[in-house]
Amino acid sequence: MRGDRTMFSKGLWRKGTPGLSLFVGLTVVALAVGLLLPGCSKKSGSEMALQLASGQKVQIAKKSKSHEDVPALPAGLMAVSPLYGFTISEGKNSAVRITLGLTAPVSPGSLPDLYSYKDGTWRWAASGALSEDARSVSAELASLPPTLAVVQAAPGAMKVAGWMPQKGGLEPEAAKALTTLNPRWYTAKPDGTVEGAAAGGLDSASYKIVPTVQDGGASDAIFGPDGVQEKHLNVVFSLVIDNGLPGIDLDYRGLAPAYRDAFSQFASSLAKQLHGFGRVLTISVPLPRKAGDQWDTGAFDMAALGDAADAIKVTAEVDQSLYAQRMAEALAYVTSKVERQKVQLVVSTESHEKAGQRVRSYPLSSALALASTISTKEPTKLAPGDAVTLIAPNILTDAGASGLYWDDSANAVAFTFRGQDGEHIVWLENALSIAYKLRLVQQFGLGGIAVDNAGREAGSGAVWQMLQEFRQKGSVGLSKPNKDQFTAEWKSCDGGLAAKGVAWVNWSVPKTGQPCEVTLSIGDGVIRGGSSLSVVQVATPTATATGTPTPKPTATPTLTPAATATKTPSTPTPTEAPQATPTPTTVPTPTPTPTPKPVAGIPGFAYGMAVYAGSDYQRAFDLLRGAGFGWARVQIRWEEYESGGPGQINWGVMDGVVANAQAKGAKVMFSVVGVPGWARGSACGPIGDCQSLANFLGAVAARYAGKVGAYEVWNEQNLAREWGGSVSPGEAAKYVEMLKRSYQAIKAADPSAIVVSGAPTPTGINNSEAIDDVYYVQLMYEAGLKQWSDVIGVHANITNNPPDDWVGQCSKNCDKGFKGHPSFYFKRFTQIQEKMAAFGDAGKPIWFTEFGWPSIENVALAPAPGWEYAGHNSEADQAAYLTRAFEMVKTSYPYVKGAFVWNLNYNLAPTDEITAWSVLRPDWSQRPSYQALAAMPK
Repeated sequence: MRGDRTMFSKGLWRKGTPGLSLFVGLTVVALAVGLLLPGCSKKSGSEMALQLASGQKVQIAKKSKSHEDVPALPAGLMAVSPLYGFTISEGKNSAVRITLGLTAPVSPGSLPDLYSYKDGTWRWAASGALSEDARSVSAELASLPPTLAVVQAAPGAMKVAGWMPQKGGLEPEAAKALTTLNPRWYTAKPDGTVEGAAAGGLDSASYKIVPTVQDGGASDAIFGPDGVQEKHLNVVFSLVIDNGLPGIDLDYRGLAPAYRDAFSQFASSLAKQLHGFGRVLTISVPLPRKAGDQWDTGAFDMAALGDAADAIKVTAEVDQSLYAQRMAEALAYVTSKVERQKVQLVVSTESHEKAGQRVRSYPLSSALALASTISTKEPTKLAPGDAVTLIAPNILTDAGASGLYWDDSANAVAFTFRGQDGEHIVWLENALSIAYKLRLVQQFGLGGIAVDNAGREAGSGAVWQMLQEFRQKGSVGLSKPNKDQFTAEWKSCDGGLAAKGVAWVNWSVPKTGQPCEVTLSIGDGVIRGGSSLSVVQVATPTATATGTPTPKPTATPTLTPAATATKTPSTPTPTEAPQATPTPTTVPTPTPTPTPKPVAGIPGFAYGMAVYAGSDYQRAFDLLRGAGFGWARVQIRWEEYESGGPGQINWGVMDGVVANAQAKGAKVMFSVVGVPGWARGSACGPIGDCQSLANFLGAVAARYAGKVGAYEVWNEQNLAREWGGSVSPGEAAKYVEMLKRSYQAIKAADPSAIVVSGAPTPTGINNSEAIDDVYYVQLMYEAGLKQWSDVIGVHANITNNPPDDWVGQCSKNCDKGFKGHPSFYFKRFTQIQEKMAAFGDAGKPIWFTEFGWPSIENVALAPAPGWEYAGHNSEADQAAYLTRAFEMVKTSYPYVKGAFVWNLNYNLAPTDEITAWSVLRPDWSQRPSYQALAAMPK
């Protein structure tokens, strides 16, 4: 001892010291926390130092003479120090700081870790920090393990995993680069089972096939308080063992944070079972987010999952302007919790576009096509011999664009252009940009990468060739692109147009009288891609160029990325297959009513909002009309208006609503729900007799003939809480019987009234609590829906996804969940329209009887339990998403003829989830969404 420090004998710890016993009887004591022990590594690489807690005593021994005789390490690892043993002789085993000298150099580009060995098993203990002279490694540990050695990755141990889409094959060049292929074959179901099947045609000679199970929106049901995680564990384990798989990959990134502990326990148990059979478990996690000094990892406990799994795949930041900073911080955090050799960085093959705060992704080919979009300078009537100016507005500097350039901050080729919503910046993801991202793998000593798409359509083979080099060498050369490749090159079918290096050209239409194609190609520094414009010549100059839609130079480009194309994911298979439903027993109508004809031609577009009739509806109607909206959806609870018995209807509130709407020039849609006690039963869903509801609606329609414009018969009947306690596929036929009777009664009283089928709520669940909405629509059509509705009602109560996004895309809130199933997205209605078309009803209008985005900003301190996504959207998001949704359906989906915002004034209390959806605050002040809707063109 010397003063308040402890120093080890320089001679005793020198490599090869004669007579060193298994446990040297040397006691090391530090009198106070925070005292640094002087190491002797400058004299000898095998020296060490410990910084202990007060009162703690430790016995230390070398259990191996050097790094060369440590017990065999797991594949891909090698020791660079001896193995030391520790015994706590006094005091409790508390936090320590340790420095171990090296007996072999750490390889360039590799980072050291501390591993512990016990009972024939090696376990990661901590990430180490290499000293400036590279002769020792330090680390902090929560407790002192029985043994420690410094370990590094062996050369050539880099792992390259790649997801393959559920449909489509593997990119041939990818097969040469991958060590593991993760085909997305399987999807979890709410009942704990897994659907999907393996596909053939894969040659796995050079890589392992470890399939992925996606949550499919089912993970909350599996891991929730009434979940089936034990059943799910057995199903997944059996899937691996029964099919002889090397392991399984879990992608449950949509899991709610509330189920963090349940998922950690599940992963630990599954890993233990798999490891017992020599199988592996890999898990994808969202990018951790830093809030002040704290890290938010949502449902994913990094330390617990890192301890259980064989690989942790960390999702990357999509905003390329923030990528470098955020990824470095996040990976530093992750590698402090997880063995760095287990961590894989997710890299994307898709390019990214940012406008304001919105980021979207799409293939490189689409990004190049966007850059090379062709337009005419001004409207031109094209005839043989005409002169025309062609421009590339998205790279034309005169149109406010930048042209292609290398963005040093993002290390990617980029270009900017002006759209209607402001400046857009596009970063092209290619072999060059991904190579720069791989520096993070080396910087943090990660075990490898996971590529988001190894499918045939994913992109250029140049990426895979680069990744093959990375796999073999553990590093790749970095270089900026050949700017000559950026050059725009114009060509025409007649050969009369051959220009380079310009963003606009003058051209004369050939005098052949035949169509002629003009092409513009542009490069990303590695490959080239482009767009074409087909010019159709006319005998008389009455038409303009046709083919690819031609945007104006300053307009938002018309290109739709492949990720948002017409290809839609299939609807999840319901838990119960559709069963033949017996004809329901109902009380027959005394006098049969002839089948009425539907309303012929529903004119215009119904701009509407849901208006709460119980809270100063006069003021609400003023605000509705002040926003320029002409329709109000008012919910009428039958149980309140006819509570006393059949025919005993209280007209008071309904009379006031209708009179006030007429005075303000608004149209009303009554949405009728709720069963009076006297009418309860089960013969017709929650109603004992469907005719009792029909009689009520007939009386309402007769009283307000010509004054109430539409009736929505029930609401979200695919939910147990809305239908009567439970639901099943057979209930859809009972609903259609209810709709049929109501339709006939309404039309008999007011033939001009529009009858809207009750809108199911978006859900991918099939159990007694809910039925998938797309599947429910199919069941309704099978029961005769087509004949008994003028309009099909749908809901789009979206979570945190912008309206342009679809499954597989993420422009915002990418780490927040609610991404894995179509029901989380606004475009869900397109799948319902496909069902309509399949039953010959494609021409019938769709109305959104509810749609919106929740935001708690300025109305609540926290989201209501179960509605956490309301905290992901700002008030500005809510405004932008609502107006964009109207723009989308008006311009791109002509079968949508009406949309009712949910909601205008259902602002009951800050703790009520309904308030987050409102476009007014509880004090009636206007939120940005109300103001944006008022200003929106109609």
